[in-house]
Amino acid sequence: MQSPTYIPAEMAAQVVAGHEQEHVRNNAEKAQREGLNARSVVQIHTAICPECGRIYVSGGTTTTYYSTKEPLAGDESKGFNINVMA
Repeated sequence: MQSPTYIPAEMAAQVVAGHEQEHVRNNAEKAQREGLNARSVVQIHTAICPECGRIYVSGGTTTTYYSTKEPLAGDESKGFNINVMA
């Protein structure tokens, strides 16, 4: 975990997004080294100041999902065909 850091309100979204992008890049590099695919989802969190009622960026979360690059045995054609019955 990281300690909270002061960021000027007008720069918070850009700083948090940049930080989360570092996680995306690091996870993509890890996946490539290990022969995997990586798909990352970034969330920017907001909160409301209880004193003044302003909305501010309070942090971010990156969630990365890893999958194999090669299809699993028996899955070679999965997703390529659609059977529609009328």
